[in-house]
Amino acid sequence: EALPLPSPALCAARAMALDYFASQGQTGAVDADHTIFRFEQGMGLGTGDRRLLTQVCLQLGMPHAPDQLPAYLSGECRGLVDLYPELGHFRDLVFMFKAMQHPSADSLPPVRTWLPTDAALTWTWQAEGK
Repeated sequence: EALPLPSPALCAARAMALDYFASQGQTGAVDADHTIFRFEQGMGLGTGDRRLLTQVCLQLGMPHAPDQLPAYLSGECRGLVDLYPELGHFRDLVFMFKAMQHPSADSLPPVRTWLPTDAALTWTWQAEGK
């Protein structure tokens, strides 16, 4: 909601997109267990993520043990990300977009000169309690 846009047309498009997504949440059109990449609620694997990964693994005949699913999404187990690179791109895009929408600069990295390689995301999964 705090993304600066220089063009009135972009501001109008942003308002329409925000209204659309807000209405989806209010009407219950999309259940929480059908939503993927809910990074704003934590970095753990959500119910929607698990359901999607389980379904894709079943369709492809890949192992789909619950402890293996996070490794598919993080890319540590390259099976899904190699077959569907757009899954990794979409994960990164959603994460970066949500990070840029953060209302406070306090939890963001410090302001400095950044290189393009600094923006590359690397994902790993650490089981809870480790």
